[in-house]
Amino acid sequence: MNATIRAAGAGDAVAIAGLIREMAATFGESSPVEPAWVEAFLARDDAGAFVADDGDAAVGVVTWFLFPGLYHAAHCATVDEAIVTAGHRGRGIGTALLRRTMAHLEGLGVAEIGISTGLENEGAQRLYRRLGFTDASLLLERHL
Repeated sequence: MNATIRAAGAGDAVAIAGLIREMAATFGESSPVEPAWVEAFLARDDAGAFVADDGDAAVGVVTWFLFPGLYHAAHCATVDEAIVTAGHRGRGIGTALLRRTMAHLEGLGVAEIGISTGLENEGAQRLYRRLGFTDASLLLERHL
């Protein structure tokens, strides 16, 4: 892996929005995300992201947010988006991004980290299981 992993900042909003739109397109969907939404997300105290840079280009991102977990009586975290551009997959970038994110969240003292992916995304499922995630629940969604 030649990419550098770092905390995302407001200057990454355009690149992150592009990565999210690229991910949506791979599923035949579109995302309305705009850089201003990303900037507002990154400005929150309970959310953040790590970016993978290969040279001058952002080639991956993992975003996360915290929430108060009643079951654990502690904060929990959700990894919201985990994206590596198609041309950079298979190089360990996603693994490095997720490990950096997990270490950060563990350092914050969260009781649990959740992550989800599509049922058809077996590659992501293998990666997540390799990193210690287990099949713990079924997430159902209703898009409005």
